[in-house]
Amino acid sequence: MDELLKQKNKPLDKALSSLRERERYFRQIVQHMTDAMIVVDMNNIVRSVNPAAEKLLKIKEDDIVGQKFSLKVHSGKPGYHPIPFQTVKVRTADQRELIAEMRVTEVRLKGERFFMANLRDITELAQLREEKQNLPLIDEFTGLYNRRGLLTIAHYQLKTAEQTKRGMWMIDVELDNLDRIRKVLGEDAGGRAILESADLLRNTFRASDVIAYIDDNEFAVIAIGALKDSADSLKNRLLQRIKERNSRKKSKYKLSFSIGMAYFDPDKPCNVDELLARARSDTLMNE
Repeated sequence: MDELLKQKNKPLDKALSSLRERERYFRQIVQHMTDAMIVVDMNNIVRSVNPAAEKLLKIKEDDIVGQKFSLKVHSGKPGYHPIPFQTVKVRTADQRELIAEMRVTEVRLKGERFFMANLRDITELAQLREEKQNLPLIDEFTGLYNRRGLLTIAHYQLKTAEQTKRGMWMIDVELDNLDRIRKVLGEDAGGRAILESADLLRNTFRASDVIAYIDDNEFAVIAIGALKDSADSLKNRLLQRIKERNSRKKSKYKLSFSIGMAYFDPDKPCNVDELLARARSDTLMNE
């Protein structure tokens, strides 16, 4: 009889083991995420937080689990749908007010519904955006970031990359033949070459990347989150765009660029000026 019961219970034991394994795997993922993660139930009671949340909120897990979460994560009755994205203000245990992006997803464990709130601190970025309203960070001629804009945005991006352990590439792009274009065809032609170069960079890189016009014939691009082994593909994509432009465009001049690159390693961080200087040195080597 015992043997028969064991045989009948095998599928159930297997299912329970699989469920426990999925739960263990899920908790492991949450614990190792670099973003703050708070898991709440349908009554908005905190059931679990990861170490990143403890660090962000300046509070220990034992002091917050079982408490009501101060932010709204779902729509309430009747559907209890998660609120996918919000920009929220968060007050930490030491009474600092942070601005964060909060993304919420629904998860089910053991048949129970939970809501997983992902919090990312954007306080500094929000401050930068506010400063942007008052400082000229955009180059009026090209519509790209100017040098100040590059340094301001890049400072935040480098800090974020260091925290999330995601690298990026700084790409220095110099329009080699600008002086010759101006000398032979005039200042208007030189201006058109700069604008064409700006458009070419916009069409080559992603909207999330940072593109700046920082000097007379010099542009800079930060390829955010780009992998260390993506240097050749990034460079070749730009070279291909230049080649396509020069082959199909009926113009009195061609565009010629020198390109230099420097990788930001989050395990060996540096500041923006150092990263740009390394990219410029690479440009000189490639001229």
